Amino acid sequence: MKKLVISIILLLGVITLTIYLYLNYKSIKEENKKLYSYFEENEVLESNNNINLSSIKEEKDNIEKELTIFLGEDNLNIEEVKNKIDSIKSDNSTKAE
Repeated sequence: MKKLVISIILLLGVITLTIYLYLNYKSIKEENKKLYSYFEENEVLESNNNINLSSIKEEKDNIEKELTIFLGEDNLNIEEVKNKIDSIKSDNSTKAE
């Protein structure tokens, strides 16, 4: 009787683990599809479907340059950028009112 109970518990454990791993795999697959679509839409993929890292770096550099020009500062950290953007949004909503 003990062997039967232990076998059932083990079987339920294996089934639960299998379901968990399947759902996790499915979730990762969906995220990969979204990421691939993003790369495809933003023309970051090369003809062989590899990611063109130089274009990603170029885009990052362009965004940093635009932020530097927009915010008027050379050394930016993410918290300062967020605070400045929130401040600009707040100023704009105050002006709109």
